[in-house]
Amino acid sequence: MERIQTAELAEIRQELKLLKARIGQAGQTASNIQVDLGSIVARVE
Repeated sequence: MERIQTAELAEIRQELKLLKARIGQAGQTASNIQVDLGSIVARVE
């Protein structure tokens, strides 16, 4: 098994961090939208 170079590992870790951040933001946005929809529905009723 060939050894992965440190620079490559660092790059992969960085990409993972960015992905996790994006996923976190997307989750936050989704829950914000649900809250907004909930308040709109409450007003309509």
